[in-house]
Amino acid sequence: MSPHRFVVLCLVGCSAIVDPDPSLLGGEVPDAASSDTGRDGSAGDATTGDATTGDAGPCPRPATCEGNVLVRCEGASVVNRDCGADRCDASLGECVPVGDWRPSNVDASYWDDDADDLRIEEHETIDTDRCEGHVERPDAGVELCVLSVRNFEVTGEGRLRIVGSRPLVLMAAGEVRLAGVIDLSARGVEPGPGGFRGGIRDLREGGGPGGGGGGAHEGEFEDGGGGGGGFCGAGGRGGHGGEATGGAAGPAAGASLELQPLIGGSGGGRGRGLFAPTGRNAGFGGAGGGALQISARQAIRFDGGAILAGGGGGEGGRAEVGNWGSGGGGGAGGGILLEAPMVLGPGRLNVAGGGGGGAAAGGDGNDGQDAVNVGVFAAGGSGARKPGGATIDGGDGAGGARIDGNPGEDEDRNPWNGAGGGGGGGCVVVRLAEPFPPSGLNVTPRAAPVYQVLPLRY
Repeated sequence: MSPHRFVVLCLVGCSAIVDPDPSLLGGEVPDAASSDTGRDGSAGDATTGDATTGDAGPCPRPATCEGNVLVRCEGASVVNRDCGADRCDASLGECVPVGDWRPSNVDASYWDDDADDLRIEEHETIDTDRCEGHVERPDAGVELCVLSVRNFEVTGEGRLRIVGSRPLVLMAAGEVRLAGVIDLSARGVEPGPGGFRGGIRDLREGGGPGGGGGGAHEGEFEDGGGGGGGFCGAGGRGGHGGEATGGAAGPAAGASLELQPLIGGSGGGRGRGLFAPTGRNAGFGGAGGGALQISARQAIRFDGGAILAGGGGGEGGRAEVGNWGSGGGGGAGGGILLEAPMVLGPGRLNVAGGGGGGAAAGGDGNDGQDAVNVGVFAAGGSGARKPGGATIDGGDGAGGARIDGNPGEDEDRNPWNGAGGGGGGGCVVVRLAEPFPPSGLNVTPRAAPVYQVLPLRY
């Protein structure tokens, strides 16, 4: 076995990441050329046994696949060949090495068998604006930070925070093991890597293709809340305030979206209210969760780990400048694309939407909850209590089995304000070799089209 290597990334804090000791990975890291992996050997290397059948019909006959067993003629006999770690391809009549599949968004040349291992054992940060790998500019125009490694691991004590404006693409020539946490969630108005901003001071609409609409203003005091951002799920509309309509719900992307191009969630719309040098009343929109692609040639193995890409919560309306403002919409969850011949759990993937902000009424409304690590959904912020005891609350973000954000609460009486709508669900795409299904993955929200399972491309 070759000596251990070190890889030093200029992460935030600039620390050295040590190549994992094989004993800590639960056994030797497999050699890519080993017949056990079925990567670089011939189809025969992966064969576990041939058997001639007497009742499968005479030869010649077309090759077929029964599960991952190739049934074909060899001479005058019908032979069953178990493809093992390779893929049965009836059109070719062969067991095809799974290493021949094509990654999404980037070229296969980014798989590098000579790359260093990367192991995260404590809290580390990767800033994609200071990309230590390669900056890729696909035709779609979205800049990506591409990092090539051999094997990648986040231990149970490890936590990797990804920040910056570019989505991260992790190209692993070997395996990926996740017992800890990868976090690319938005935090309030701060997008995750590749996510879009919410509505801010001079930009009422949320950023991105599913940006939530900004609330309207009517008369002297009436303000509508911002709409929640959308991605694979739609945002919730902003609440009405008197005659002022709430911002439009951020639309969901088309059902054909497969995270190509790789982008994060859209931002929520801005609430309405006064601005002054000393402060403001309008609640800003929450930002969208980030985007991450992991393409592993051998396998992605979760061991209780999690990837978090939730949307940011919309701000509550404020009572700072002689008026009361409306709440901002929550940001949509981000995008997670996993592709490998095998993706195994138990693990958790979170692309929930952020909660909408509550409306002000004599006091500040509360911010919607960030969907960083929610079990089901991010709650909308409660509004400040009006005279008479009622509140105008923000809509909950998408989560659980619900892929769309909830609308912000209305207040039709004058002169009141609406609350922000919740952010929609993000997108999770898992590509793997047929016919193996993913196992043990807990996805929030879990329903289609937020969660899609697709075959690898060959």
